[in-house]
Amino acid sequence: MGTGINGECWYRTSAHTDWEVLSRFEDGSAILGLRRNGWLVFDTGRIPTCTSEPGDAPDPEDEVEAAITEYVHAPPEPELNPPTGRGLTGMDTFIGVPVPGPWSDTISVTSWTIDVEVWVDLLRVDWGDGTITDYPPDTFTRITGYPDGIASHMYEVKTCNPPGSAPDCHPSHAAYPLTVSYVWAARWRVNDGQWIPIDVPPTSTTVDYPVAEAVSTLTDTG
Repeated sequence: MGTGINGECWYRTSAHTDWEVLSRFEDGSAILGLRRNGWLVFDTGRIPTCTSEPGDAPDPEDEVEAAITEYVHAPPEPELNPPTGRGLTGMDTFIGVPVPGPWSDTISVTSWTIDVEVWVDLLRVDWGDGTITDYPPDTFTRITGYPDGIASHMYEVKTCNPPGSAPDCHPSHAAYPLTVSYVWAARWRVNDGQWIPIDVPPTSTTVDYPVAEAVSTLTDTG
């Protein structure tokens, strides 16, 4: 698939592509199809063979990735309670974080209409002590932080600097690496064809979260 002096056209190349010829006609024109992950994403309709040196036609997936990149940019901004530096063992740490809503766009490229949809499929919290909690979309409005939010965790072992400097300190962490991630899902289609999923890397924020221990002390025996 390429572009010549008269617009879209097709040509043969020794390079590997995802295009395939679905039908050919006596005048040299053809219908081409584009496959992704085994699915026929769409066909071009009947287009002529190139009669001049062709330029590369836009790759629809490149257009999709560019559109998604413009939308998926800001990492989570979690609010912690107790705040960083005041975490305590035996007491719940709460996280409050807003989650972006779903986004969609329609892109026109030559004779193609490309639909794109993107949404946060999970909010993932790695508390840094081996515990990972996934929150699905129906819980997003309840990740509101202290005191009523559902995203909370109780640390059992304090952290020390350097790690393991006392028997009751965590052996490898001077602070827990608490990571909050938007786990994205996305899909696209061309000319109202089959929806095709596309991988979008999570966007994450990591906070070093030290945790102390409150110990009661007897001060009066009277």
